[in-house]
Amino acid sequence: MELAYHAIDLAVLADPTSLDGDPYHEFSAAHVLVEMAKSGEAVDTMGRPLLTPEEIDRLARYYGVVDPTTKQVKVRAFKMPIFCDQQWYFPEQVWVWDWGRSDAPTEFQIRYYERLHGCTNNTSLRATLMDIFSQAKKSKVAFSDLLAQRIQTLEGQKQGGKQR
Repeated sequence: MELAYHAIDLAVLADPTSLDGDPYHEFSAAHVLVEMAKSGEAVDTMGRPLLTPEEIDRLARYYGVVDPTTKQVKVRAFKMPIFCDQQWYFPEQVWVWDWGRSDAPTEFQIRYYERLHGCTNNTSLRATLMDIFSQAKKSKVAFSDLLAQRIQTLEGQKQGGKQR
């Protein structure tokens, strides 16, 4: 737990325009913490919990909801185009999961890539992801599952309605 908290601290202090400034470093370390806490591994040598239920709930709300079956934060990677203009873009990996914040976890990552590449033509992408995130929360389905379904639907439409 100490190392995960230290990793979060280092990630927060990193230059946001450097590779170390990728916000996923902070999030993935926090996922370890919340998973340990939810599975009962966050205990001292006497077996006493190191975190209160309130602290565990706060970690889940701010960093990731733990799936009760797998005891892990369900995280999925998607390739997203980070646009500089209408034709020029960088394909980047964006991680998707559920949490209790009002912004989608993709928002922080896209901002990071925009700073990294100096490309800020992503208003439509950001709005689409935020809309899907809001729909997932409202419908109580996993953000990653709903996003994957939407991508599959769009790919089917690009092929003239034929699914692969």
